[in-house]
Amino acid sequence: MLIYDISRPLNNYVETYPGDPKFKLSYLKTMEEGSPFSLSSFSMSSHTGTHIDAPSHFLPGGSNIDELPLSLLIGTAVLIQITQESIDAQTLEESNIPKNTSRLLIGTKNPRCKGMTIDGAKWVMERTINLVGIDRLSIEDPDSKTFPIHKYLLSNRVVLIEGLKLDAIPADTYNLICLPLPVSSAEAAPVRAVLTKSVVKTEK
Repeated sequence: MLIYDISRPLNNYVETYPGDPKFKLSYLKTMEEGSPFSLSSFSMSSHTGTHIDAPSHFLPGGSNIDELPLSLLIGTAVLIQITQESIDAQTLEESNIPKNTSRLLIGTKNPRCKGMTIDGAKWVMERTINLVGIDRLSIEDPDSKTFPIHKYLLSNRVVLIEGLKLDAIPADTYNLICLPLPVSSAEAAPVRAVLTKSVVKTEK
């Protein structure tokens, strides 16, 4: 079985959304200093690194991270790799995404990609897709101040995974396991996300 870790390591160098607090790890006790054990503490924004946005991130009264059904976060997922400068309806239509796809992961090979457009979000809503993951820290155009994609997709019960590590993984169909920390009443949480795929061995 192939196993791909698609989570970004949490460390003092991990990218954070502009204005959010940086990830910080510090040790309170260490065995090197004479303690019988080591003890660390860390602080960060809930949107640091690979994370899930729950509806309550933008919708008053929306579901929190600990209320998301785990069945949504485990199962078959389709990964596409795009080179266009935006994730619009045409880009998605040309990516040969199977009609029964419920979990869509998007790798962006173009560093100038501006994220998803509103017609791309509407394309998602016209399908059976209820989870979208992306390898950018945000699915939005970085210049957006109103966050229309988050609001549109989350209001239509599409959960977002952001900050995935997808650059070295071929486009294909995989099994996704993406579990957030069950932080009560939080609008987001970091995740450990992996893709698996069975390998069929051929007899010689």
